[in-house]
Amino acid sequence: MGDYIHFIDSDDFIEPDLYSKCADVIKRSSPDVVMFDHGVYFEKDGKKYEGESIALEKNILLDREYIVKNILPVMVNIDSRKELFIHNFVWNKLWKRSVINSHKVRFDESRNRWEDRLFQVAFLKWAETFFYIPQNEYYYVLGNSVFSGKYDSQVFDIVLRGKEDYKTLLDGICVFDTDYENNYYSRVFIETILAQFGIHAIDEGIFQKDLQRAIITERAQCLFASFEAATDFERKVKAHILRRDARGVYLLCKCEYAKRKNEQAMEERNGKSILRRTVKKVKRILSK
Repeated sequence: MGDYIHFIDSDDFIEPDLYSKCADVIKRSSPDVVMFDHGVYFEKDGKKYEGESIALEKNILLDREYIVKNILPVMVNIDSRKELFIHNFVWNKLWKRSVINSHKVRFDESRNRWEDRLFQVAFLKWAETFFYIPQNEYYYVLGNSVFSGKYDSQVFDIVLRGKEDYKTLLDGICVFDTDYENNYYSRVFIETILAQFGIHAIDEGIFQKDLQRAIITERAQCLFASFEAATDFERKVKAHILRRDARGVYLLCKCEYAKRKNEQAMEERNGKSILRRTVKKVKRILSK
């Protein structure tokens, strides 16, 4: 049984030298986490797209203080330095088995969204050291239907309780209830609503009922009461949520989604967006 665990999806692939590079680091420093860069491979055109490097200190053993000050706050959405985000994925890292076993770090099997990030936060709560290899060693494979998605009735509740989940894990380690954090979750909630309109054959009746159940909760009301809306669209959505008007939120977001789709279509007709949209999709996958 190995000292480190690597999670790898069955349809992805790694570079042949990944484990030898990690082994060299482990022999020298034995970090609790070894992270490496990753890219996206599109099956349709057989091309690799390299991921952007993260602005962490590279090729050096990072200590507990660095993890607490620079990695964890970004992971739990209380810090705006997105360039330090180590991604939601568990597969771009090796995890020391002894930390997992000693502190019973586990995936939340009741969730089917963002469970990877919750696992990482639970692990990093105990991690003493971290090492970053700034080289693309893992490729996430995208097929033709990867962006279609499926509707998940948990999605609104998971977004709304995100702050509580992280605060439960890290209270006393990180400072929560910041303005940035409240604005972040409000915008994620709105973007999550918009994303549902892109799902093929969604049951709009169920969608609206789930949205209604979400916005009448105290969580949603408290969150949006402190939301600093930056656009007219955001201000209107906020007003409807605070009135507990799910139908109004639904119609606003449906119109906004149609507007964005029309803008994309116009760009395509102008011949300007094919490469741009491909790059945008890649970045969206890499920033999840």
